[in-house]
Amino acid sequence: MPTDRSIDVNGVDVWYFKREALLKKLLFFIPYISKSIGYLYAPRMHSALDELVPNIDIVHTHLPFIYPTHAAARAAFKYGKPLFYHQRGVFDPERLKYRPLKKCTFIHFIEKPIFQRANTLFTHRLSCLAYKNGGGNMK
Repeated sequence: MPTDRSIDVNGVDVWYFKREALLKKLLFFIPYISKSIGYLYAPRMHSALDELVPNIDIVHTHLPFIYPTHAAARAAFKYGKPLFYHQRGVFDPERLKYRPLKKCTFIHFIEKPIFQRANTLFTHRLSCLAYKNGGGNMK
């Protein structure tokens, strides 16, 4: 699969990016880190978004806790594009019980500022809406 460039898939430009998982490589002996899907950091994605986002109508993210969502949201804000933030139910209290320290820290510092600025928030939990509006605690 070609990476870091656009390919045509049934008339749609699709991008796949090579990702780096330095922390997982260095700390392979710590299961908490090595068994995680990781942050999915893709170094080339930032510059590709800088080229693509100014020419599109909206940005729609699909999953919290990963670099692509963070990078795409920042690009949407930078270029004044509407952001549709879809959290796919990962803020469900049962799901937040797994790796809670990492997730709650990430929500507070990364995800909360993103979904508070999003134009549209897709959620299954009313507490996410309260949190978006400055209240609530995601529990």
